[in-house]
Amino acid sequence: TTSTTFNTRPVTFYTCNNTQLTLTYYVDGTPAISNTFRIENVSDDCVTVRLLAEADDTFTSTNETAIINIDCICAIMCLDDISLIL
Repeated sequence: TTSTTFNTRPVTFYTCNNTQLTLTYYVDGTPAISNTFRIENVSDDCVTVRLLAEADDTFTSTNETAIINIDCICAIMCLDDISLIL
């Protein structure tokens, strides 16, 4: 049998006005948008996330991180576990 080791549970965040949180990052000077994240650290009322890129139902890790104040988040949706190259 083949076993898969997962190292990430992708998440999406929703703000208090029920909109999905999206963040912009740049790939070779071209803007891209991410609404899926990997939680890297939780400290007090902030969470550090790594932005994930999605193409063809596959996620890849970007080099971009963001710090989000969790007081601005009303809901979190967890997606299926995945393996990422970090």
